[in-house]
Amino acid sequence: MTRDTVIYVSDPASKDDSVLEALEDAGYEVARTRSCTQAIALLFVLHYSTAAVVLDQWATKYSSFDLALRLRAICAEVPIVLFCRERIERVPSWVDACVNAGEPLDKLTCVLRNILKDRPFEDCRPSPSLRRTSQT
Repeated sequence: MTRDTVIYVSDPASKDDSVLEALEDAGYEVARTRSCTQAIALLFVLHYSTAAVVLDQWATKYSSFDLALRLRAICAEVPIVLFCRERIERVPSWVDACVNAGEPLDKLTCVLRNILKDRPFEDCRPSPSLRRTSQT
């Protein structure tokens, strides 16, 4: 099974579809959600076909880092890219990359390609170091 789906967790208030269109133009199937709960459910159901998760920094009422940590606990192998609207000084280890919203959208798709290039995907399982964190 190929991993060609990107789960895009977008800002619920945004009417801008440019990120969605850029991901589709790059050849990804996009499963878009505007909810933390749906993002977790989508990754749980689609983990075998998910290439990556793109998380808008303002997507949820929770911290984007908290949501990223919850997603990482579900599946350690799926990369998480944060689409940042503010400068972030230190990106936590459970986020694979951060792309500034002020950059051209080609940078987002380029970052995804570079992360996914030659990435060996194994069966999806929670990260051992995050199992205890996700259960609290």
